[in-house]
Amino acid sequence: MAAAVPAPAPQAVSGCDCEPMICVQSWPDSCFCGNLNLVNCFNKCGGSQPFLQLCIDSSETTWSK
Repeated sequence: MAAAVPAPAPQAVSGCDCEPMICVQSWPDSCFCGNLNLVNCFNKCGGSQPFLQLCIDSSETTWSK
């Protein structure tokens, strides 16, 4: 069985501009919206893989109770 070869990172499109969406500033919706902005820009323009925030509600975690 052959080892999986990772696909090369897409090259950034020169002169590509991303127009961010306006996000409601209310957690966790703002987190999901911000991540979506980054992913959409990456899909449109390429470049380095975006670093996404972990969008969890702290009230849903077991360690905060």
